Amino acid sequence: MITFFYTPLNSPVIIIVTILFFITSAITTFDIRMTQAKRSGDMPDDEPTLPNWVAIIFWFDWIFF
Repeated sequence: MITFFYTPLNSPVIIIVTILFFITSAITTFDIRMTQAKRSGDMPDDEPTLPNWVAIIFWFDWIFF
């Protein structure tokens, strides 16, 4: 069995952290793409953006990474 820092890859901790990383990465990427679309004019200015607390998810993304 392959180990990563002496933790088996099928460890529940590794699996949960990996799932959380992919979820936070998806939210962060979606937020970045919405901001880019607003700046380039592809999205109407009156379209609502994500709340400001989404910026906290960005930091969790780096923590999980």
